[in-house]
Amino acid sequence: MIAKDFPGHHQTTRRRRIPSIELCSPVGYAEHGFAGLAKYSGSELKKILSDAGVACVSSHFGIQELRKDQPARIAWAKDVGLTQMLVPSLDGPKNPTMDDVNAAQPTNTTRWRTRGQSRNPAGLHNEDFECPW
Repeated sequence: MIAKDFPGHHQTTRRRRIPSIELCSPVGYAEHGFAGLAKYSGSELKKILSDAGVACVSSHFGIQELRKDQPARIAWAKDVGLTQMLVPSLDGPKNPTMDDVNAAQPTNTTRWRTRGQSRNPAGLHNEDFECPW
C-alpha cells in the first residue's frame, strides 16, 4: 500500500490513531516495498504526513546508499523533516569494534554517534543491537 497510495495509507494510519511512523529510504529499501516513495520529493512526503497528522522523525537508510551519495540522502532526510537517520547494518562483522565502525563510515566528514556522544549534525548513528558499546 505504501508504494501504491502513500497518502491513502496515512489517512488509514490517522484513522487508527497511530501518532508517528518510521520510514525506510526509497533508495536503500527499494526491494522491500519502499521504492514507490521515490516519486515524491522529501518536502512532498513531509506534507503528506503532516496533512494526515502523522509525525515522522526517523528513517532507515542502507549503508551502500550513504556510501554512494551521502549528501543527497542527508538533503532528502532534512526535506522530509527527519531528525534521525538510522543505519541498521554496516555490512561488516556482527560484533564490530570501534575501528570497524570508523572504517565503515560513508565519508571522512561524518562521525557516527555512539552511545554517550552528542548527536552530529546529520543525526547519523548505527543501531545499538549491532554495537557492543
